[in-house]
Amino acid sequence: MQHKQLSALLLASLIALSASAQAGEYRLVSTVKGLSSGAPTTGEEEAAVDDSLAEVCDGLEAEEIWRHVGNGTRGYRPVIDAGGVAYYGTATGDIYAVGPDGSRLWHNSQGNSRVVDTALGPDGMLYAIEWDARLRKLDPQTGVQHYRLSISGDSYALAASADGRIAHSSFTNATRVQLRDPGGTVIAAYSGTIANQAAMAFDDAGDLYVLGSGASGGLVKLRQNGTGIDELWRTAAVANAHYLRVMPNGDLLTVGRESDTALWVRRHAAADGALLSAHLAEGTPARAEDASIDAHGNVYAAAGAWAAKFDPAGALVWQADLTSGGNVNGIRIGPQGGVYFGHGGGHLVHVEQFACQ
Repeated sequence: MQHKQLSALLLASLIALSASAQAGEYRLVSTVKGLSSGAPTTGEEEAAVDDSLAEVCDGLEAEEIWRHVGNGTRGYRPVIDAGGVAYYGTATGDIYAVGPDGSRLWHNSQGNSRVVDTALGPDGMLYAIEWDARLRKLDPQTGVQHYRLSISGDSYALAASADGRIAHSSFTNATRVQLRDPGGTVIAAYSGTIANQAAMAFDDAGDLYVLGSGASGGLVKLRQNGTGIDELWRTAAVANAHYLRVMPNGDLLTVGRESDTALWVRRHAAADGALLSAHLAEGTPARAEDASIDAHGNVYAAAGAWAAKFDPAGALVWQADLTSGGNVNGIRIGPQGGVYFGHGGGHLVHVEQFACQ
């Protein structure tokens, strides 16, 4: 298909899926509170505004590659394989496989159930978690469903380990962290409490990290011990946590909400959870629906009509206020560096890496 260069106007239209955007609606905000790297902090300390951390410009440019139109009101967190095939779920129970050229490869639908997260296992299979307590396993080549299991509690987070274990957590059942084998059998369960489990991730050693919110939340490191799961450490509780990833160097990156207008980005040591750095980005929406890390360790966060880029240390590079509207619920950086947005309307949008111009 013919590529087209997007100015600030056209990229805003892309994110909003609307032709009503006006020039100037895209504005990169330079205000950022920077907490110095290497200084452990709760994230509540005041820090001077450091505009040198943020890039200021008049607009963004990017190249639209394709837009896949799906069903539902939301497209959630996509996963992209090494060949550039993207898989994502929607708020109406649909799962799509989209080829590198934007063509639909297959479609699997199981009724009106939000498919909020997807993961590719080392067995080559696609796993998907549904909000209303179901786990699906599908063949990524054909879309044929191997199973759809009922699990306890509204679920939101999913992760696959390098050795084939599948982890899932429950947003409403604080004790429900389970490990399953690829066949779906529960092999270990966690008996502790992690409230409002929003995200989880395995490291290369096979240990599991879970990020929760509230009095019994925080970042927790877990390790399987037979049919049980031991808690190795836990950070202080946080009120509003949304995103967790293991960084390329093994550090843990978390993103959450400091207030209605400030987003925090923190890095923790995997060995003991020690806080290595923390930054506040002001002028952000109430929450970050999703985030992703590129090959260089840069972090991209998105929510609604807003997107931002943070450097590997967690400092804000730029943030875009898409005042024309939009409903971004997932963001991923593909193997070639392109950006994939799970979008309102059940769509998936793919653009080339965009930058401040």
